Amino acid sequence: MSEPVNSADIDLLLLPVALELLDCLCTALNLQTNPPAICCLRAGDSVTADIGVNYDECCSGLAYVRPAGFYMTGTQDGPFPSPSTDMALNACGVPAWGLRLEMGVMRCIKTDGQISCADWTAATVQQLADAKAMRAAVCCMEQAHDPGDIALGAWAPVGPAGGCLGSTWVVSVQVSNVCEVECG
Repeated sequence: MSEPVNSADIDLLLLPVALELLDCLCTALNLQTNPPAICCLRAGDSVTADIGVNYDECCSGLAYVRPAGFYMTGTQDGPFPSPSTDMALNACGVPAWGLRLEMGVMRCIKTDGQISCADWTAATVQQLADAKAMRAAVCCMEQAHDPGDIALGAWAPVGPAGGCLGSTWVVSVQVSNVCEVECG
């Protein structure tokens, strides 16, 4: 088990934006008749819905927001959402960060025996219902931010793999930089 994070080490610039998108996603999904049982932040370069020997999260329904990267942006030569890669830093670093957040929803798909057309239709209906909730989460973010500070990647289906089917969507948010640390 890892040690708890010291409160002075918590990222107060980017983490709140990830938590905001998570709240928007969880709220939208909770309006469904069968919301995912799990809705939380995830870390790492990918999300696995069947971690563990005896527990398959996708069968409970898994929704998440995962930090997928961040980059310098907000310069005249690299306006958001484009990264600025060849710009000199000012005293506080960069003008803004482009925070890439992946939101995703995973559900079980029937795997015992032959999957019928009705099963595939039900899975498709659920996948698109979850995509609708993701769109509502984006609208929620637009209400809290300047719409010009939000950029969307392509929604993408995931699976089926290991009995899980779902989708992901990358949302980038421009976060104005603040001078977090005094430079030497």
